[in-house]
Amino acid sequence: MEFRVLNRKQMEDYKCNKKHLIISIKDPQTEDPEIAQRDNCVGILRLSFHDFDDLSKDYPGKIILFNKEHAKAILKFVFYAIKIDIKIDTIICHCEAGISRSAGVVGALSKVINGDDKAVFRHYLPNMLVYRTILKTAYEEGVKK
Repeated sequence: MEFRVLNRKQMEDYKCNKKHLIISIKDPQTEDPEIAQRDNCVGILRLSFHDFDDLSKDYPGKIILFNKEHAKAILKFVFYAIKIDIKIDTIICHCEAGISRSAGVVGALSKVINGDDKAVFRHYLPNMLVYRTILKTAYEEGVKK
């Protein structure tokens, strides 16, 4: 399985000729990105949470952290497509900057599906709360490719 990490602008302009899924992550206070429907797009999962690893610091306002329910939604979305044998070639994940949250998702999914997450850690700074929560949830739910 191939994975792509993108930022919001790249996602709005991105063209993919392969059969793909999109995981769209935005900040809670922003509008959804404009993602045009594509022929090869099997589905889009839209999520909204802040790019924080924990609440140990004092942040202004209400913070929405990535949680187990987000992880379950991602795993269900991806593994349902695999289970019904849609033959997905690529999973595209974007967040606002394309560095942390989307990399955390892609790193964890790459580890679960491909057994390897090294490329993500070489090129990005994955949000470790996202990464660890997806891996822990996948383990608890018995998710396997």
